[in-house]
Amino acid sequence: MSVDAASDTAPPVFQPLDLYRLAWAAAPAVSPDGAQVAYLLNAPDRRTDRVAATLKLRDLASGAERVLAGPETSPSRALWSPDGSRLAFLGRHEASPALLVARADGAGRMRLDGGRHETETDQNLAWNAGSVRAFAWAPDGRSLALLVRVASPNYRPAAMPAPSAGEVWAPDAIYIGHTPYRSELEGPLPETSLKLLLVGLDGAARLVCDGIGEPAEPALIFTPGGEEVILAASDGALFPRVVLEAVSLADGARRVLTPEAHLAGQPALSPDGAWLAYIAHLDTGAPYGLPRLHLRAMAGGGVRRLAADLDRPLHAPQWRSDGSGLYVFYEDGGLGKVGYVDLADRFETLVEAVGAPAIRHPYVGGDVHVGGDVIAYTTHAADRPPALGLWRAGRDEGPLEDLNPWLGALDLGETEAIAAVSPDDGVTISGWLLRPPHFDPGRRYPLVLEIHGGPWAAYGPRFSVCNQLYAAAGYCVLLVNPRGSTGYGEAFAQAINQAFPGRDYDDLMSVLDVAAGLEFIDSDALYVTGGSGGGTLTAWAVGASDRFRAAASVKPLINPISWRLTNDMQGALWTRYWFRAPPWRDPEASWALSPLSRAHQVRTPTLVICGESDLRTPIAESEQLFQALKECGVETALVRLPEANHSGGRPSQWLAHYLYALDWFARHRP
Repeated sequence: MSVDAASDTAPPVFQPLDLYRLAWAAAPAVSPDGAQVAYLLNAPDRRTDRVAATLKLRDLASGAERVLAGPETSPSRALWSPDGSRLAFLGRHEASPALLVARADGAGRMRLDGGRHETETDQNLAWNAGSVRAFAWAPDGRSLALLVRVASPNYRPAAMPAPSAGEVWAPDAIYIGHTPYRSELEGPLPETSLKLLLVGLDGAARLVCDGIGEPAEPALIFTPGGEEVILAASDGALFPRVVLEAVSLADGARRVLTPEAHLAGQPALSPDGAWLAYIAHLDTGAPYGLPRLHLRAMAGGGVRRLAADLDRPLHAPQWRSDGSGLYVFYEDGGLGKVGYVDLADRFETLVEAVGAPAIRHPYVGGDVHVGGDVIAYTTHAADRPPALGLWRAGRDEGPLEDLNPWLGALDLGETEAIAAVSPDDGVTISGWLLRPPHFDPGRRYPLVLEIHGGPWAAYGPRFSVCNQLYAAAGYCVLLVNPRGSTGYGEAFAQAINQAFPGRDYDDLMSVLDVAAGLEFIDSDALYVTGGSGGGTLTAWAVGASDRFRAAASVKPLINPISWRLTNDMQGALWTRYWFRAPPWRDPEASWALSPLSRAHQVRTPTLVICGESDLRTPIAESEQLFQALKECGVETALVRLPEANHSGGRPSQWLAHYLYALDWFARHRP
C-alpha cells in the first residue's frame, strides 16, 4: 500500500496490520437491577485469523471487570436470569455447540445438554445447542424455553442399490424439494420447522409443541406469570407471513396475537403482562417497509402505533420498569439513537449517537439493552470502534472506557458533513467526507466514492477499517446516503422500489459533483468502489459515466435474472418485492436494471472482487462482469477470496479486499 510520506514529526497513520490491534464492544446485557452489564469484547486474532469474542461482566459502580467466558468458548449474547444470579449464552464446550449457564458471582458455570434419547417418544425431547434458534428464562429462573430447529428426514424417492463390501461409491444424491435450500451463513439447509421445549437446569426437557414455522428472526419471551411464551412464527408460504403467537406451556395451545397483514417481530411485554409491544410493517409488496412500533392489549382489542409521527425505522423495544413507556433504538440521518415513548405517545431522544458493533464499514446500527432503567449501548465515534456506553439517571454518560487508546497516537484524518440538492426535486442528499491524515489544504487529493450496500441500509460518520486504510493511502473518502437509504423517512427509502439502480445513482453523482468541486480535490483522480448493492452501483456507474479513473466492484449483483434464481433466498421473494414480474414474463424489465446491459459502454478499468463461498451474491455474478468486460476490451481483473462468504470472510481477507482495491487505484493514478 502506498502511503503519502510525512515528516518525521508527524504522527503515524493507520496501517493494515493495525486491524489486529482493534477491539470493539457488542451485545450489552444489563442485569435486572441495573448494577452490572455483560458484554462481548471482540478482537481479531492474528494467530487464528478470526474474530475472537470474550464475554465480560462489568460492575457499574466500581468499574471492575472479569471474564465469564474466553475466546475458546466462542460466546454469544448473554441473557440474564430474572433474579440476576445467572447468565445463559450459546457457545462451545470441548469443541461442540453448547448452551452454557454461568453464575454471575463467578462461582462457575454449567452446560445444558440435550442428551441421548433412544425411543421415538424421547426423540421429541432431543435437542442440540447448534440447533437452538432462540431461548428465554422462565420467570422463576429454574428453566429455559428453547426454540430448536428440527430437520425433516432426507427424502429419497429413488430406490438406490447398495454398494457391496469393498466398493467405494460416490456420496448419496441429495433430493431438494423446498426453498430456501441453502443459507449464506449456514450452507445447505434441510427442510425445517421449530419445536418449543422447556428445559430445566438439571437438563430434563419437556416438549411444549412442534411444527412451528421458522421465521428469519426467531424471538421468544415469557409472560410474567410463566403460563405462556410469545414467539414469532412463519406460515412457511411462498411469500411468508410472520406473526406473533402466544403458546400455552400447559397444553401447547397456540393463538395469534398480531394481524396477518403485519410482518411482526421483536416482541416486548409490559412488566404486568397487560400490553404487548412489537415491531412490524405492513406487507404492501414494496421491498422496504418502515419498521414501526405497535401496541396491543394482551386481553384483546385493536392495535395502535406508538411514535406514530416519527418517520424513522424503529427497533428493539424494551419497557421501562414501571410500564409507563418503552425505550427504542432508531435510525436518523446516518446516526443510531435511543428514544423513549410513553403510552400517551410522547417521544424524546435520550442517546444521540449509537454505533453498530462492527469495524469493517461505517454502517448505521447498534446494540442496545435496558435493565433497571439503565441503558447500555454500543457507542459511535469517527475515530474509535464501538465501546460500551451507558445512560442512567437521566444522563448519557457516553463510553465507559476507551478500548483502543493507542489510536489516539495516530492521525486518522477528519470527517466533515457534505450534501447536495437533487436537481430533479430539490431533495437534500447527505453524506460525509473523510480527509486523509496530515491534510494540507494547499494540495489536491484523489477521492474514492465508497458506496454502501443494502441497498436499504445507510452509512454514517463512523470509524471503519476500510475508510481508514483508504485515507492513510492519501485518498479523501466520500460516503453518501442516496435514495433507498434508511433513516431519512419511508418515502426516501421507497424511492428506488423496482428501480435499483436508478435515482440512487443520480444522488451519488450529485454529491460527488459537490465534492469534486472542492479546491483540495483532484477532479481528474476520482475512483469508485462498493460492496454488495454498492458493488452493483459501482458497476452501474462505470457503465453510465467515464469520469472515474478506476473502479472496484465488490460482490455485486450483476444480472438480475441469474441472481434472483441462484442466491440463498427464495427467488419468488425477489420477484414479489424487487421486480414487477418474473424474468420469464418480462425479461426486458430485469435486463434494464442490469449493469451487464451496459458492459459495452464501460471504459473504466474495473477490478472485481468476490468470496468463493458467497451465496447472497454468488461469485458467478462477479464472473459474468469480469468475462463481459474482458470481451468488451475493458482493462479488468478478478480477485477470488477462497472460502469467504458475503460477510467478507476472515480478517486477512478484509485486508485483501482493501489492499487489492488500493493497488488497482494506484496503478491508475493520473
